[in-house]
Amino acid sequence: MIRRCAIVITLLLCTVLYAAPTGSLSGVVVGPDKRPIAGVHLTLTGMGPDRKFTTSEDGRFAFPNLKPGHYDVIAEKAGYEEFRNRYVVDANSDKAITVRLARGR
Repeated sequence: MIRRCAIVITLLLCTVLYAAPTGSLSGVVVGPDKRPIAGVHLTLTGMGPDRKFTTSEDGRFAFPNLKPGHYDVIAEKAGYEEFRNRYVVDANSDKAITVRLARGR
């Protein structure tokens, strides 16, 4: 009986830990003219391994299923200055951001 209870408790704990709430970080990359920029290379660093994404034709990006915590977003594209900023991702929420790139010098 005790063994069965231990197995049930272990399974329940695994389910709870596996189903931990996550959040997401998404948005659009725009230039000085506020128009979306396609092909921007984004790197997300923070909780866990780095994630990479390249913006779509409409400048959009998304990083789903993130553990709550602090993340750095780095955006790079030839002809523009590198963008770097830190964001907080909360559980069960989508943090929507606009990344503004300045022209390179």
